[in-house]
Amino acid sequence: MSALLAMAAAGLFAVQGPVNHTSVPPDDGGTIFITSVTAGETDPNAKVPTLNGVHGAGTNNWDIAIPTGILVNGRAYTYTISFQDIGYSGNCSASYKLTQGSGANKVTLDQGSIFSASCSAGYLYMSMANGRVMPNSPGAALLTGTVVFGNRKVSVKVPMMIE
Repeated sequence: MSALLAMAAAGLFAVQGPVNHTSVPPDDGGTIFITSVTAGETDPNAKVPTLNGVHGAGTNNWDIAIPTGILVNGRAYTYTISFQDIGYSGNCSASYKLTQGSGANKVTLDQGSIFSASCSAGYLYMSMANGRVMPNSPGAALLTGTVVFGNRKVSVKVPMMIE
């Protein structure tokens, strides 16, 4: 099993990536790929999220609350992000933002930092943050997960619905 780095207090887990090295162009400065951004129920028993919670599995696994696309007003959710770092070493940070509308009518329903740490090429990172209580704002929304590394950033957007 790969080496494991866990910073539970920060809600950050990291494992060495699989041995499928990818060549990064020398002028690229490093590359990070976001593999998921989710919103799920906050576990009242504090068992998830966790890394390698499926004991005896033949591969590293990240155990999170089942991602949901419909968020209910009056409830708080846990936001998770995972990404693979194939060529960057240095400071990096991840955040989430849940918005509704567009242009001048764009409203931020929830946002926050998921983590800020030193990242290393060749690792897979998984992290979480608890959000605030969802306001009464029914309709379509957009969950954006962003990773900033060096002077670059990558983002993934997932459509959601507020009920």
